[in-house]
Amino acid sequence: MLKNLYRFIRRMALREKSDSATFVSYLKRNGVNIADTAWIVAPTKVTIDMTRPYLITIGAFTTITEGVTILTHGFDWSVIKREKGLVLGSAGSVSIGDNVFIGVNSTILKGVTIGNNVIVAAGSLVTKDIPSNTVAMGRPCRPYMSLDEYTNRRIAKQIDEASDVIASYYRRYGKYPPEEELAEFCTLFASRETIVSSDAFRAKAEYGLDEGDVWLPESYVPRFDSYKHLADYVGERYGLHR
Repeated sequence: MLKNLYRFIRRMALREKSDSATFVSYLKRNGVNIADTAWIVAPTKVTIDMTRPYLITIGAFTTITEGVTILTHGFDWSVIKREKGLVLGSAGSVSIGDNVFIGVNSTILKGVTIGNNVIVAAGSLVTKDIPSNTVAMGRPCRPYMSLDEYTNRRIAKQIDEASDVIASYYRRYGKYPPEEELAEFCTLFASRETIVSSDAFRAKAEYGLDEGDVWLPESYVPRFDSYKHLADYVGERYGLHR
């Protein structure tokens, strides 16, 4: 009851920016070519240039995080207008492909195309096209490594980062975190059957996929045979019981 009331008040106050789905629908109605599965994490904290909304394309399962700005025009010609008396148009399409992640506080300028399966790091200034299957970063933003290379780096860090979460939680609360706290790391310790039966795990495993897509290879075997096994490993590694 209270949750529904909160949602109603939030929707009344924030209107089209009350949540991602509502904002995506608003953008689509107003001319942006955006997929229904695009996710705008914090609609009230993004800036999407609606000067010419038809110049913007945002693909399926693309995530736009807090503080992102997407521009299709510039008003820098106002300086030229005052000094030279010229009115000079400024416009350019922005196309963001499928399965793209735009990091916090990134800015995408007019005339830019970002391919499919791209990660744009936080704080980037995208001034030129970014090819598919790339991790890009910087101001200006440039390709940094391939998605395959980045994937291998992330795989290599999974145990260390999961261990940090578990150890930090234990030191703060005097107990191991519940399994759901490690949902993003579930493939370290959960079987396929366990992942399917857990709402928290399944939500992570299936995000970004169409219905029926395979989200784990048939050869998948977790590194640990249970969450307890992982927790025991972390306890021994960090000396949590001494």
